[in-house]
Amino acid sequence: MLKTIQNLPIDHVLVNLKRSDVPIPEPVAADDVPDESADQPMQSPPPDGVEITDPERLKADAMRRKRAETEGNYRKASEQIEQMTNDLKDRPANVVHDIDQVIVQMSSLFDDDVDVIVQMVNLGDGEHREHHHIANVAMLSLMLGKAVGMNAAELTLLGTAALLHDVGKIKIPLAIKNKKSELTHAEAMIYQQHTLAGSQFIQQVKAMNVEVLNVIEQHHEFIDGSGYPKGLKGDQLSRYVRIVSVANMYDNLCNPSNVEAAMTPKIALATLYKQYRNKLDAHLVERLIGLLGVYPPGTVVKLSNDSIALVISGDSTACLNPNVLLYNPDVAKSDAKMVNLADYPDLNIVQALKPGEYSPEIHQYLGLSERVGYMLDCAQQE
Repeated sequence: MLKTIQNLPIDHVLVNLKRSDVPIPEPVAADDVPDESADQPMQSPPPDGVEITDPERLKADAMRRKRAETEGNYRKASEQIEQMTNDLKDRPANVVHDIDQVIVQMSSLFDDDVDVIVQMVNLGDGEHREHHHIANVAMLSLMLGKAVGMNAAELTLLGTAALLHDVGKIKIPLAIKNKKSELTHAEAMIYQQHTLAGSQFIQQVKAMNVEVLNVIEQHHEFIDGSGYPKGLKGDQLSRYVRIVSVANMYDNLCNPSNVEAAMTPKIALATLYKQYRNKLDAHLVERLIGLLGVYPPGTVVKLSNDSIALVISGDSTACLNPNVLLYNPDVAKSDAKMVNLADYPDLNIVQALKPGEYSPEIHQYLGLSERVGYMLDCAQQE
C-alpha cells in the first residue's frame, strides 16, 4: 500500500493514528532524536525499477568530481586549439611553434588518477565548430595510438599530425567549407584541394616530419584506392595516416556540419564497420569499437523503463550493460545518479537517441553542453 501511495501524484498524506492497526511507539523527546536533515539532502525517488544504493551515490559523486577536474583540463586544451585555429592565417609560424604545448595539454588528459581516462568529444551539441573537430580527431587519434602500443615520441608525432590534419581548409572559401547541404561536383573538387594545400602551406612555414605531412595530405585516402587526392592504397598509407583517417571519419559521422545528418555513436561505429571496413584499416576500426563498446560513452539512451540516461563508461566484459547517468527531473543535476546496468537484470537499453530526439532540458541536465563525451577504464586499453 505504501508503495502505491508513494507513486501517486500527491504532495502529502494525512494519517489518523487512532485508526491505525500498527502499534504506535512511545514518543521520543526531541532532544534525543539526532538531527540528520543537515547532513542528508532530500532525495527524490529514482526512476521505476532502479533502487540507488549508498555505494552508487558515492561512485556518482566521485565520477562528478573526476568529470569536473578533467573538464577543466579539456577546456584548456580546447581553448588552445581554438586560438591555434584562429591564428593559422595570420600567425602560422607561431601556431606551429606552439603546437607542442597543445600536445602536452591534451596528453595530460591521459594522466588523471587511477582508473579513469576521460576522453572529451563534442557529441551532438547542435553546433559544428572547426576547433571542436580538430580536438575530437586529435584525442581519438591519441587514444587509438596508445591502444596499439605507440611510444611517447610516436604519440607526440601522431598528435601533431592530427592537430594539423585539416590545416589546408584555411585556403577553402567559407561558403564551401561551411555549406550544410551537399556540395556540387565543382565545389567538391575545390574542397578536396585542402589536403594538398595544407601540406604545401606547412612546408612553407616550417620543416616538418614527413609523417605529419603525409597525414595532412592523405587523411582522405582509402585502403582500396578510392580516396583522394592521389588514390593511394594499401601499404602506401602509413600507420599514422590510417589512425587519423579512422578518427576523422568517426567524428565526421557523429558531428557533421549539418546536425540533421548526425549519427549516434553506436550507428557511427556500425557504419565504420559495415561500410568502411575495406576502405579504412579494419584492425584499427575493430580496435576503436573495442575501446568504445557497443554503446560508446557519450551516447544518450532510452531504457526499458522509459527512463533517459547518458552512457558514461564502458566495460568490455559487459558491453550491453554500461554505467549510465540517469536523467531525473526530480533530482538536481548535481545529484544525478549513476548506475551500472549490469546490476539490474530487468533494466536494459532499448534505443540510442540521436541529437534532436531528446529535449533541451535533457541535453542540459546530462551535461552534453559541457562536451563530456567519454570515460574509459585504463585497464581496457592495456
